[in-house]
Amino acid sequence: MDQVVAPNLLLEALEQNPEQWDALVVDEAQDYEPDWWLVISELLKHEAHVTLVADPEQNLY
Repeated sequence: MDQVVAPNLLLEALEQNPEQWDALVVDEAQDYEPDWWLVISELLKHEAHVTLVADPEQNLY
């Protein structure tokens, strides 16, 4: 999955299922681009719980 495909998939998910999520776990969060988080925030309820797992030593980009 590349930097263009991932956010597009998230947008498609939001369009197909507008119900917002209560919680989200993101692995390899160090590989996410800042703009991706804007899309992800649209998928979450206001009080959603988010867990990020990241290792900056493994950053791909």
